[in-house]
Amino acid sequence: MTTAKQPKLVVAIINYNSGDCLKSCVKSVLEQDYENKELIFIDNNSPEKDALDYMHATFDKDPSITIIDNTENRGYARAANQAIKMAISRG
Repeated sequence: MTTAKQPKLVVAIINYNSGDCLKSCVKSVLEQDYENKELIFIDNNSPEKDALDYMHATFDKDPSITIIDNTENRGYARAANQAIKMAISRG
């Protein structure tokens, strides 16, 4: 019996000074039992770097998590579109 591979699920977290709730958000995504998932974290040039620092310190070596540090605040929609384009390009 052959089992089909699960479609890839990509979760994008767009961050701007939201470090206070980031850990629980990421934890909740990672605890899902869906296996074929990827997390794209985009920091939208937050003045507070605690969320970005946490993501780098904790997940830099995790191949299922991509961390992007935008050099400008692109706004939510442009950052979300950035994540969508990344997800599509990776298949």
